[in-house]
Amino acid sequence: MSYIVVGILWLWITITIGGPLNVALRAARARLFAMPWLGDPKTASALPHLRHELDVGGLHMVVLLACTALLPRSVIEAAELRST
Repeated sequence: MSYIVVGILWLWITITIGGPLNVALRAARARLFAMPWLGDPKTASALPHLRHELDVGGLHMVVLLACTALLPRSVIEAAELRST
């Protein structure tokens, strides 16, 4: 998705008390964490970093899985023996 669309969605998710993030927190009985996320300077400065990690986390996972799929069976067996 484009950065503009992701930015608008992220803003919609976090900006209000009635946003999806706060609704999910209330449903999970974590009412203490429901807040206007962009209204608090502490959380507002951390949210762009969290969004970036969520954005590139999938790419990192695909690369990790692709690399482990290429490992020879002997390396995996050695790791299994080492861990027991």
